[in-house]
Amino acid sequence: MAPEKVITYGRGEQNERSFPDDPKMSRVHCQIIKFDDGTYQIIDFGSANGTGVNGRYIKPNEPVTLQPTDIVRIGERTLRWMDDFSATEGDPKPDANNLQPPVLPSDNKTNNLFALLTFIGGVVSASISLFILIYFFFDGGSFEVISFFPLYLKYEDPMMILTIVAILLGVGSIVVKMITRPNNSLAKIGMLLGIIGAALASVFCILGLLADEIVSF
Repeated sequence: MAPEKVITYGRGEQNERSFPDDPKMSRVHCQIIKFDDGTYQIIDFGSANGTGVNGRYIKPNEPVTLQPTDIVRIGERTLRWMDDFSATEGDPKPDANNLQPPVLPSDNKTNNLFALLTFIGGVVSASISLFILIYFFFDGGSFEVISFFPLYLKYEDPMMILTIVAILLGVGSIVVKMITRPNNSLAKIGMLLGIIGAALASVFCILGLLADEIVSF
């Protein structure tokens, strides 16, 4: 089985099908190969937002067989990929040993960096919120309940500063994930922790500003 035609899709001009105005598409996003026996395969090159086939994301860098009726979606568009192959039947055949396009390593490195930043921000935010919760609920480990979420925090209080930091880090991790859209589990976990950390810290901050004194039981 030899390749008959290869079409690469992405945001960069080096692709056979280029979509420079699609912000959710990677520079070298994916590749579809037509073989001489009439079969098709698609490969996602570790794109930031993934490649969808019939509503499901395929694994990066693993060839997936396509049927002519399969729906392929990348970035913000659904590809008319069968039309692309029908319109290019007369093009020369590619070299079987040179199928991979020049994938830009900076794409994967950048995505991994954003995923790591999202994860770190989420972990730190959730950790700070958990620390504040434990600090105010368990007085020096004696399990003395001060009250149910009564935080006597003032602007000059270090705990208020920690609370604000937790909010900023949590929101920051969410914003980084939503803007850069790194498509891996590390970023998803980081955003979830960021949501939890920011939400808890926001509650602490509001209740701390409203509290006038610590109510002990």
